[in-house]
Amino acid sequence: MSPAKGHLNASFGLARILTQHNYAVVYALPFDMHAHVLQQGFECFSLSGLPFGINGEETLDYLAKNQRVKYFDSLIDRFYDTIYNNRKTAIERLMHQTKPDLVLLDSFQSTDFILLYPLLKTQNVKFAFVQTMLSFHYQADNLPLDCPIVPNPRTNFNWYWQQYYFKRTLRSVWQNIIYLGRSNRRIIEQKAKKQGINTYYSLDYEQVFRIGFKNIPELVIALQGLEFSQAKQPYQHYLGLLVDLERQETNKDSFLLFLNSLPKHKKIIYCSLGTLYADFGKHKDMMQFFRSLLAAAQQLAEYEFVISLSENFRKKLGELPTNVHIFESVPQLTVLARSSLFITHGGLNSIRESIALGVPMLVFPVDKRWDQPSNAAKVVYHGLGLKGNMTEENSESLSLKINTLTNQSLSIERLLIFKDNNTFLNKAQLWGCLNEVDKQ
Repeated sequence: MSPAKGHLNASFGLARILTQHNYAVVYALPFDMHAHVLQQGFECFSLSGLPFGINGEETLDYLAKNQRVKYFDSLIDRFYDTIYNNRKTAIERLMHQTKPDLVLLDSFQSTDFILLYPLLKTQNVKFAFVQTMLSFHYQADNLPLDCPIVPNPRTNFNWYWQQYYFKRTLRSVWQNIIYLGRSNRRIIEQKAKKQGINTYYSLDYEQVFRIGFKNIPELVIALQGLEFSQAKQPYQHYLGLLVDLERQETNKDSFLLFLNSLPKHKKIIYCSLGTLYADFGKHKDMMQFFRSLLAAAQQLAEYEFVISLSENFRKKLGELPTNVHIFESVPQLTVLARSSLFITHGGLNSIRESIALGVPMLVFPVDKRWDQPSNAAKVVYHGLGLKGNMTEENSESLSLKINTLTNQSLSIERLLIFKDNNTFLNKAQLWGCLNEVDKQ
């Protein structure tokens, strides 16, 4: 799985189902994420390196700080296949250690399939992608996942897809120029050919965010009803909400004591902008938003506000209204179960949990490069809440949206419908959709 808590939390429900059907679930990920997985009762193996062909050089630049000369080290990495070779060695070692019957790969790390392919064939191992976001695939009546538009009967879907592909083509051309022909796309194509990928699993350039593969089973941890379009690829399987309500959360017991101490007649507004807002959000915009939220809270004395926020941001906000409570770490499922509204960044995992627990959403996308803008649009489209722009929001507009959502039964009714549609493939269906990679 991708080493991010949002991706991991999304996978625990599926992992729990597999263990109930006598599968020993093992997570392969960097050591610094082991504690979070071990807390859920699953085994871990270390997986070093980074997936190749998805700008891993930028991650190395970030981790190494001043130890790399960004452009020249990235160019060297690409010509000497540094990231590719390191990952290939790590995956071969992992497959030898674990000897799996089934490999589920986070689709965000799709190029690892190229490295796994010969091993899957020789060891006769079943394989599928796990998708922790909504569909990456092109559909004529859908929109790219980074698009913030709420569609209507006049929406020109094709124009938004053309715009997305045009920008991506420009990025690829630019990479080819500055890296002397060693763009991500060129590297992936070369390695797929070298590893002997069957043409049945040909590269799929129509998917967003990554180069995908055709005809490989894809388990989407979401309700298909959340999509704009109900069309899907024949190898896509929507598993439903699949929220792991048994997830072990830090500070759960002490937080329950805090929640029980709050006035019983007051509704709880929970605000969390994800685990990576400090990395991907603009600091000035974030501070402006939280100051507006505190001002709104002061006007809305009938609510208690529970906010997840780092100490670095907290200390810059000054004195808090008496009905505002800020914590660095919040057990999200515990708080959501008692909340009347969730102010969220729009990560799919947070949306799934909010639907599962019947909590309306007010969505403010933080990282607009990925799926948060589209997730916010889908929340509005399906009547599950409202969205906003944190650079434009003020205390008055926030107060209006909060009052609207907490006093409106429509969102609750829609949430219940989505929750009732929560389905899951049983063991036979799940196993049946996992083709062996060398079948064709």
